[in-house]
Amino acid sequence: MHLRKIGKEKKVFDYIHSRLGQDFLLNSKVLAKLELSESHFNKVCSVLLKKSFDVLFPDGGLPFLLFLKQRNLPGLFTHEVWQHEKSLKEAQPSEELAKYYLTLFHQLIDLPFASYDEELTQYIGQRYLAALEQPSAAWTNYVECHLLFSDINRLSAKKNKKARLKLSLDFLLKKEAELQSTNFHLAQYYTYRSLCSYFLYLEPNPSKAQEFLLKAIELKDQIAWFYPINIGKFLELLYADILFFNCQIDQSYSIYQKVFSQKLEPEMYGFFYHCEQFVLVNILKENYTSAEQTLQTYFDEPIQQKLDIHATRGAMSYAKLYLSTGQLKEAIHFINLSREINETATYHPFEFQIKMLELMYFFLKEDFEFAEHLCIRNIKTIMANPETKRHKNYLSFYRICLYFITCILKSKPLGEKQLNEYKAIELSMQNLYVNLPEKVLKKVLSVTGQH
Repeated sequence: MHLRKIGKEKKVFDYIHSRLGQDFLLNSKVLAKLELSESHFNKVCSVLLKKSFDVLFPDGGLPFLLFLKQRNLPGLFTHEVWQHEKSLKEAQPSEELAKYYLTLFHQLIDLPFASYDEELTQYIGQRYLAALEQPSAAWTNYVECHLLFSDINRLSAKKNKKARLKLSLDFLLKKEAELQSTNFHLAQYYTYRSLCSYFLYLEPNPSKAQEFLLKAIELKDQIAWFYPINIGKFLELLYADILFFNCQIDQSYSIYQKVFSQKLEPEMYGFFYHCEQFVLVNILKENYTSAEQTLQTYFDEPIQQKLDIHATRGAMSYAKLYLSTGQLKEAIHFINLSREINETATYHPFEFQIKMLELMYFFLKEDFEFAEHLCIRNIKTIMANPETKRHKNYLSFYRICLYFITCILKSKPLGEKQLNEYKAIELSMQNLYVNLPEKVLKKVLSVTGQH
């Protein structure tokens, strides 16, 4: 089957085809050559796209939707899900229909923060329940708790935390208590994961986070049948992550090394996040060659494609590696690249990391006057945020850095109180900034003559 093109469609198709592999800029000169207005050009492209999809997937359906998701086309993916739904409204419950909706539910709930469609994901979850031939409270609770887990994780990326009112700790603990007397293992699993995330991101308490993760891990044998991946390996990665978060570096590294020795499967949930964490643990262990090889293996392609938050993770990790090894020119390149990519993805926690990496770069470069400017700017930004109390470590870090700069510029020794406070913050930031706060302190001590 060939793509049928007529009139303007052929002209637009031939022009776009001639530009494959090159930068494409739609301007007045191009539009004049094609004898089209911009709106007409866009309409023709939509028609061509629809015809192309019909050629590739004449039967449409789930294979077509999964193709869009795998090609990182979230806007088209969610649009086509809605479109396909029109043909299924009268469909009767069946095993095949339930499998279709469950697959879509998992694909939608896994979309990156910037492209997540909350309304559609909840709708498809309800359609899954309606498609079951034998609905049950176990499945209803599963959908509710999986959505709950997704909400908790997305909240950590939002500046506005109004939704936290319904996701309070009391609400989560009440849900846990409700499920204790049941055998709804999937719902229990996602409730424990939600509580773990709560104590990681919304109300940091590392020991509590670890406690609830271990409860989730205890369920692995009861839930393994449900997942297309090796859930045991996935939970090993989660445990390595929580150990890293709790500064248990050697234990964390041991698990990561074991899992990554066989190369991580791209289908693994949170694939790029786990790759990033393995890079960071390697940096802390000063395995710089291994860190760079891992970055090249897993992140070079997403960075080239500027693939949303996955590319930002990779670019920031490269920046951390090069700051650690003193390659400042390479580091600032990746800091700037991180900022550029994140301006599109707008993932709030990455904004904090990029600003921190920029400040550390200027400290290590010994440009203390510009570092002072950054500290003042960042303090003002945090103070203007209604969630200021959640960023008290950052606020303290910037204020102590301002103190360091004052001591440097006035040739004064650093005070013991500020040094101790800085070292406590440095340890709490290790899982994000590896050895960089320590390197900043060493630079300050060197400049002030305090070795």
